[in-house]
Amino acid sequence: MLKKIKEQGGVLGIITFKVFDAETGELKRTYKKKNTIQLAGRNVIARRLANETTYTGIINYCVLFSGSPATELFRKTCFSNTYDDDDARALLSFVFGKTEVVGTFTKLQTVIDGTAGAGTGQVWTEVVLSPGFVKTNLETATLEVEYQILPA
Repeated sequence: MLKKIKEQGGVLGIITFKVFDAETGELKRTYKKKNTIQLAGRNVIARRLANETTYTGIINYCVLFSGSPATELFRKTCFSNTYDDDDARALLSFVFGKTEVVGTFTKLQTVIDGTAGAGTGQVWTEVVLSPGFVKTNLETATLEVEYQILPA
């Protein structure tokens, strides 16, 4: 059995959900929250480090949930992604058109190796949104997701 490493460190996750007026492009609301790295996602990274290649380790979908209990409402592929080697940071963004999805979102996930099918992929992060994030059909939105690997 492997001995557990007791060093400090980890992954910091921050999501920023920005809602814009679809006609003017004016920023209307910004929601910002820390997100929690889930065990399933951490396991994918541990497996990749050990050369187990079942999963790519790539976050490719964002999933929006609504209601209580939260049920999957919509999933979207990543619009852009980049990284910063200076501080071990990954930046991803997702863009939502004005009629693409509307509602009050009560939970958000990012997933590794997801597909268009509901419930697919390994959950990397999850954020419970209370109160929920709101988007109407007169608005567009962007979700910016930032992950930083923290030093020990």
